[in-house]
Amino acid sequence: MINNLNNKSQIATTLTWFVGFIIVFFIIVIFLSGTAVLSARKIVTYGNDEIKIGTYEGDFRSQEILIGLLNSNINFSGKEVFLKNILSEIDMYNLEDSKKQELANILKEKLTGLKNSDDCYVLQALWGITNPQEMIAKTDSRGQGYVSDFIKKNSLKISSYDVKNIDLRGVNYLTSEETEKLKKSADLVLIRNTKRNVFGVDEPDYQVVNIKFYIGAC
Repeated sequence: MINNLNNKSQIATTLTWFVGFIIVFFIIVIFLSGTAVLSARKIVTYGNDEIKIGTYEGDFRSQEILIGLLNSNINFSGKEVFLKNILSEIDMYNLEDSKKQELANILKEKLTGLKNSDDCYVLQALWGITNPQEMIAKTDSRGQGYVSDFIKKNSLKISSYDVKNIDLRGVNYLTSEETEKLKKSADLVLIRNTKRNVFGVDEPDYQVVNIKFYIGAC
């Protein structure tokens, strides 16, 4: 009788541990799945230091340098300010050419100081635009010139590739090289503090700056 009670007690204890193990296992699976979903994008929210980093197929160097760059102080138009705040606040479409060139020169100087002697880099920031090539491709040929101009006014590209004083074939080659490097880039979405788009219309979601950055072997 006593043996039967002991056996039943052991069976009950075994079942308890087994059920407990199954529950813990599923909790771990759910946690890991949730972590993977939440880390699918890289986001720097406006006005604070919350950064969500997702997967990156490179060696993380581009990602590290980009985050450091966004959190660095710059002197823009006589004001000391974080770069990420400037990118969030400016209206790139209506920004004066002189201011746009000033910002480009600041970024180029910073990136030149960060790169190794045999590195190339490309930084592309797009205000309210995710995929410019797809945007142009979906536009009627008669309107592609307008769309290209719209994208140019809403973007900023800084590159170590110098396209000055070279012929059209050289420009096309370097543009192709930049495109290839951006395929390996660290991608980051900067949330702006406005829902108003470039046309002055309020949208349901906050406006964003889509940033791609690559630094490494040429």
